[in-house]
Amino acid sequence: MPLAVSETAAKADFYIFGVGVQLGTMLFTLSVFLLLMYLLYRYALGPLLSVMQKRQDAVERRLKESEERHAQAERYFAEAKAALDASREEAEAIVARARHIAEREAAELVQAARQENERLREEAKRAIERERELAVQELRREVASLSLLVAEKIVQKHLDAESDRALAERLVQEMGALQ
Repeated sequence: MPLAVSETAAKADFYIFGVGVQLGTMLFTLSVFLLLMYLLYRYALGPLLSVMQKRQDAVERRLKESEERHAQAERYFAEAKAALDASREEAEAIVARARHIAEREAAELVQAARQENERLREEAKRAIERERELAVQELRREVASLSLLVAEKIVQKHLDAESDRALAERLVQEMGALQ
């Protein structure tokens, strides 16, 4: 056994950490690895990342719409507060009884504005959650559909390594066309 190790070590082009390395084998292995990484990115990760980016864009758009609604609710609240301040100024000029009525109405306006603001916030949160759930469900459906399609195609035509490779390439092209 030590003889086989020394023969292999004698064929090494150089040594890394005391281990003999053949340059040709290393370059071949590296090129096959890089080719596989390229194919994986090109035909598997690329389409998947594209779908995920579209989903993220949709969610971000809906989130932005929600933020706009929230800003609008804050503007309504500010307008209601301004109306409250105006009614307070008018109430000071009126007799005590009229002042009491005006303050009570202003308090009701503030309460209504706060309730409206809270309702809008809750509605926006529910809408965001619904959209997120819909996006997750649709993504699950798409993944299940694509998995079934791949399994069906593989089961229908399972001949040898060359036909499997051709089938895999055709399936990747078909999945790219579906998206």
